[in-house]
Amino acid sequence: MNNKLNYSVFFCILFIKLFVLLPLSAQKPEKKVESADYMSMYNKGTYNDALKVIKDRLQAIYITRAEDKKIPTEYIYIKKGEEKKNINDLFRNRKAKQYFIEENNELYTLHLFAARCCFKLDKEDASLNHYFESLRYKSSVFYKDDFVFYEISQVYKKLNQHNAYTDSLEMAYSINPAKTDYSLELGKALSITNQKKKAIFHLKRYTESKAGDIEDPTLFLLIGNLNEDIGEYLETVKYYKKYLEKKTEDGYIIFALGYLAYKRVGDHKLALDNFNKSLKYLPDKDLFRRSKAAEFQADIYMKDLEYERAIEYYIETKKYHDKIKDDLDDNNKKISKMNSDINEIKTSLHTQKLYDRYSAYQDMKEEKGKLEFRNREIKYELGKLNSGRIRWNLAESFERLEKYDQAIQYYNEAVSNDYNADKARERIVKLKLKIKRGY
Repeated sequence: MNNKLNYSVFFCILFIKLFVLLPLSAQKPEKKVESADYMSMYNKGTYNDALKVIKDRLQAIYITRAEDKKIPTEYIYIKKGEEKKNINDLFRNRKAKQYFIEENNELYTLHLFAARCCFKLDKEDASLNHYFESLRYKSSVFYKDDFVFYEISQVYKKLNQHNAYTDSLEMAYSINPAKTDYSLELGKALSITNQKKKAIFHLKRYTESKAGDIEDPTLFLLIGNLNEDIGEYLETVKYYKKYLEKKTEDGYIIFALGYLAYKRVGDHKLALDNFNKSLKYLPDKDLFRRSKAAEFQADIYMKDLEYERAIEYYIETKKYHDKIKDDLDDNNKKISKMNSDINEIKTSLHTQKLYDRYSAYQDMKEEKGKLEFRNREIKYELGKLNSGRIRWNLAESFERLEKYDQAIQYYNEAVSNDYNADKARERIVKLKLKIKRGY
């Protein structure tokens, strides 16, 4: 069978073959050949030798079975000057026996092992041809013959034909749904496509079949991420929790769970618990997430009118902002020093011809590039930290607590950060009047 046959058409044919009673050919089955030779060769890994034995036997059988052969595809063409025709229709309308021919265990087994040999020899097209031919000589049995379609899926996977890979894998699953490993592989394969819901179905089916005894907890994380992609945030929270039952010290996911609870679900208690816990496990150098964990806690306390707690966490947030700014200053100093050193080396290369210093010059240029890249990262992080808003919220919290001097200080800092500058100035004027009047 020509490997150019559209795989979706092929699977439609196989679907019909599975569920419709097919008439068997009246031809008597061929006498079974002794298979030990090629099977033992295959098991020993001598695939070329096994394939040669198989091909010889197939040739001996098929030379007497001309009535089963289809017209080769190379005879189907469009003659010059003829009206344009659909090649696929010509292919389908050829006069030949139906796809399924007969129950013939020998031909089925020969083609099956030929397919396996070709796969091992990196002859994927030939492998597919033999797999498809093997299915012409055996009707598929539920809960038994799924392995053939699974093997076909692995050929397509090797060919990087993703749709054909998942289609054949789904055929294996439909024949033997009891094998949950198919759901695991299907779920992972579909997770990178737009079929998120189907991926979730298969991954949940697999994890539930294991009754929680999952060796790889990242599967829970994957299910959670897929649910987040489709906006099912409660399910995302559920599966993040399952993941964290196994990976209790993953600071990044603890932080992500806090963020989901706060921004997507509105569970402030869960958010506070996880933000606070994330500070214990996030790396010290991850100042951005640590800052955000403190900031979000402060926001929650401010919404709940707990201004003293809000101030506590906003000040903690501000400390992280200051650390990031210190990192930026240190980086700038290093770059400035490096520029001086690079210029000194360039001068020596021009004036003293000290060419042995050229490698040091290249190394310093590379290191400078890394520092400049890090500078851009720090500035980007600073831009997302809402420094002005933090100052404004601190000022407002102090004002609510009638601590006007501190409020004026942070309103001034909000002005310096160009956040609500006009309103901040108005608040400063009013607070100064309050202080002057004493009420």
